[in-house]
Amino acid sequence: MRFVFRLLTSLQLISFIVSLNYRPRICGIKPSNEKQLKLSSTAENEIGKGLIKQTIVGEDANGVLSTSPLFVLGTLTLLLLPSESAFADASSFGILAGRTASMVHPITNLGLFATSLYTAYLGFQWRRLRDIGEELKVLTSQLPSISSGKLKSPTSTILSSLLLELESLKVDKSPESLSKIEIITNDISIINQAKELDSKITELTSTRKDLLSLNLRDKHYSTGSVLLGLGVGTSFLGAFNTFIREGEIFPDSHLFAGMGITALWAMAASLVPAMQKGNETARTAHIVLNVLNLLLFAWQIPTGLDIMFQTWGATSWP
Repeated sequence: MRFVFRLLTSLQLISFIVSLNYRPRICGIKPSNEKQLKLSSTAENEIGKGLIKQTIVGEDANGVLSTSPLFVLGTLTLLLLPSESAFADASSFGILAGRTASMVHPITNLGLFATSLYTAYLGFQWRRLRDIGEELKVLTSQLPSISSGKLKSPTSTILSSLLLELESLKVDKSPESLSKIEIITNDISIINQAKELDSKITELTSTRKDLLSLNLRDKHYSTGSVLLGLGVGTSFLGAFNTFIREGEIFPDSHLFAGMGITALWAMAASLVPAMQKGNETARTAHIVLNVLNLLLFAWQIPTGLDIMFQTWGATSWP
């Protein structure tokens, strides 16, 4: 960055010299009319602050002020950059280069890792809820039929009523009663054979009811939004804090892992619209990206803690 600063400063000075050598043509005045040009220049150099301020203004014969375009371009380019001393002296940033601001990134990211674990749990529970719904449809379709129609879960209610009816028919020994007894006995046998299937459906229905009460979808969406917004912002904050303290960004494994985590957050979030439309491929990709993100996040923690302790010792309050 210091090299870039010096380069642009040199370009600005060159543009100033060029504006002096060619000011008659730049201002739209022929060399023969140069006597009509009133040129005023101000130069103020503050070497200690790294600031150079120069103003060149010309007035043509018609009284119209004009300024060298090359000079203006060079000056504006210089003003877009901070002074060289700003790159070298972190104290000029005040609290932003102190311990308080330096600890925001690591402490927030520890919280974001815990949030990632909780979000993953919510996501898998929401996925489980969806799978249970599909599984219940398949199991319900496998329930057998009895004389009164398709059997429904839970079968215990139907079984109880059939047993009571059977007991009452045994008292009456008419031919019609004997025929009904045979039908009811067959229905009871079918229901008993489906007990295991009915038990599984009942268990899954109870689990589904419990999961529905947890409001998993909204919670997963909320925590995911926190990860995307706060996580991306904190990633940039960490790089910015390192730059203002050290004057450079260190291309190490921690930086690359952080870049990967940030990119994976964005990629996973971009799949949400397709997931809401029922795209199963997008749902699977969303899960895979977030699992990779969580693994990369966990791998990054040791290097992050090491950097945090080093920063703690190299900074002071606030």
